[in-house]
Amino acid sequence: MLLSGNTVSQMDRWEGSYSYSEEPVLSSNGEYSAVMVWELTVEGKSAKLVVNGMQTEFVFVCTVVENHGLLEVRYERSEGEAVMAPEVEMGERLLSLEMEGNNLITHWNSLRPRLNQEMPETGMYFTKNE
Repeated sequence: MLLSGNTVSQMDRWEGSYSYSEEPVLSSNGEYSAVMVWELTVEGKSAKLVVNGMQTEFVFVCTVVENHGLLEVRYERSEGEAVMAPEVEMGERLLSLEMEGNNLITHWNSLRPRLNQEMPETGMYFTKNE
C-alpha cells in the first residue's frame, strides 16, 4: 500500500509519543505561571493530539501522512469537550515534524504555541518520548 510515495512500513519510524511543554508565562496579574503541555501520539496513519494548560484542554484525533520527509499531522475531529480549542477544518494541517539528523524539527501550521504567539514557526519544540 502506498502513502504519498512511501510504504506504510516507512511510517513506522514516526510511531510513538511526542511531547512539548511551553515555557511558563507569568499571568497578567503576576500571581501564577501559565503552563501549556502538548502530547502527540502517532500510531500507524492515526494520531491523537492532546493540549492541556491554563483554561485550555482539547483533544484532536488526526491522520498523519509522510510527505517529502515531513510527518504532516492533519485534523480529523475533536474528541470530548474542547475548552478554548482553535477552530480548524477537517483535513487541515496542524503541524509537521521533520527529522534533521538527530534533531526533531517542528513546523507549526494551523496550530501555534498558545502562550507565546511570537515563537518562530519552525524550531525544536517536540521531543520523542522513549
